[in-house]
Amino acid sequence: MTMKLGLCFGFLAVALTSVACSNSSVAETPQPKVTVAATPSRMEVRAMLARHRAEQIERLHAYAESGVFPHNYTSAEPLHMFKDGAGRMCAVANLVHKDGITDLVDQTSREHNEVALADVKSGPLLDWALGSGLTMEEVARIQRPAPMMRPSVVVRPSKPPAVANAPIKTPVPVMANIKPLRDEAAMQRELRAHFAAVEHELNTATEASLDVAVERWLAANSNN
Repeated sequence: MTMKLGLCFGFLAVALTSVACSNSSVAETPQPKVTVAATPSRMEVRAMLARHRAEQIERLHAYAESGVFPHNYTSAEPLHMFKDGAGRMCAVANLVHKDGITDLVDQTSREHNEVALADVKSGPLLDWALGSGLTMEEVARIQRPAPMMRPSVVVRPSKPPAVANAPIKTPVPVMANIKPLRDEAAMQRELRAHFAAVEHELNTATEASLDVAVERWLAANSNN
């Protein structure tokens, strides 16, 4: 009995000492308050995705207005180009860039520049799409392969005349030996018409698409 009481008092003394030290510490240095992030409700997720979707549609509209689209001079067939050699981004790459994920744009253009979003089933591009407020089907619909364009006229300088004071021939424009193709203006008209149609579709389908986007976001984040 004596041993048990001694142990009890011993534990009590340690406990009181700990409390006293703890109170002293709290008085001297306020301890940070620990909070646990709550899982967002379905309503909160929908509101978040709705806001992001509206941003994406506005960005798509601005992108179409800018007319800064990738230039395809190499493939006779329309070519998916996440980013062309001059740094011009496709519509989807522009949306990813506007979300501040420039590293993903650069990585994709380096490793898989011809990516077709309709074929993406996993990875960072899908992760981005899940939080974009758009469905992956809509992302694929936004993407439009770049049609082949007519190359710019290349003027070859004439060689200097072999005889002094001989007339210099007028330079002759040299074109690549290809069939008639779209020029810059025609390419822009084609792509702007496409983006205008897609923008209308996105606005019309907002409620139904958000239903799908919310379910997919919740499913992807249920184990996180």
